[in-house]
Amino acid sequence: MRHRVAIRCGSYVALLLVGALAGVLLHRKATAVPAKPKGVVHVVFFKLKSDAPKDAADTLINEAHRLLSKVPVVRDVKAGRRAPGDRPIHIRDYDVGLYVYFDRLEDIQTYLDHPLHVQYAEKAGKLVETVRVADFYSE
Repeated sequence: MRHRVAIRCGSYVALLLVGALAGVLLHRKATAVPAKPKGVVHVVFFKLKSDAPKDAADTLINEAHRLLSKVPVVRDVKAGRRAPGDRPIHIRDYDVGLYVYFDRLEDIQTYLDHPLHVQYAEKAGKLVETVRVADFYSE
């Protein structure tokens, strides 16, 4: 009887270990860097202050093209006003969106530290209430 209980417990332990290992492997796969990412997309959503000047959106957009496109690690910049979206799934709590494309994840830090980005962030900081950022690999 003890022998059967020991085998049964051993089987449960083995199953638990296999399950735990599978969970670790799945988590690593889900959070791992893709084998060959094509680049990294950096998306920023700006919500303007209620008392921002009327031309604040134009300022954010124009300055993004003027300043950020000159940062050496930046491959592409797009900026613009939020397009209307009436479906419940649309994100609506922003006024201006910014898209910046990089070759590598490490380039984002170079970009953030670059004087042109710092200058842009200082200007934006005077105009915006909130800033939200999302980065993802382009595969």
